[in-house]
Amino acid sequence: YAPIKELEFAETTNLTSIPYYAFGGLQITELTLPEGLVNLGTADSYSDGYAFYSNKKLTTVNLPSTLENIYYYAFYYSEALTTVNFPNGSNLKYIGQNAFGSCFAMTSFTVPASVETVGSQAFYNNKNMTSVTFAEGTKVKNINKQAFQNSGLTSFTFPETEEPITLG
Repeated sequence: YAPIKELEFAETTNLTSIPYYAFGGLQITELTLPEGLVNLGTADSYSDGYAFYSNKKLTTVNLPSTLENIYYYAFYYSEALTTVNFPNGSNLKYIGQNAFGSCFAMTSFTVPASVETVGSQAFYNNKNMTSVTFAEGTKVKNINKQAFQNSGLTSFTFPETEEPITLG
């Protein structure tokens, strides 16, 4: 693992995608991703994810409004991660398989209204996660199998919606 303790992106960057395994195993505690970023990982297969895999000291992630896809295992096993901040006007559409799996310190998560799909085991093994809230005006159409498997959920808040939702 890389001993990097600080990761900073320029405010004006042309970065639109962070590829698989790009920043796995860093020693950073907070991460702010730049506006303009659209993808974390790629959609090809689960082995093309892991963008920030196993950042064991990472506690806070600030995501840009331009982010649309968090692919496979993006923050998997970031065991100290407690806070994921989405700005108002988030364009996030997809939370992939195990994107936030084994984030043991995470106790709650608010899914932005723009999200359409929550992937299989997206929050797998988050044993301390007791609360998930889907934002008002949610556009979610699919919550895939085992999305919250092995979590400690005691509260699941989902607003009224007229659209059908596929589970599994």
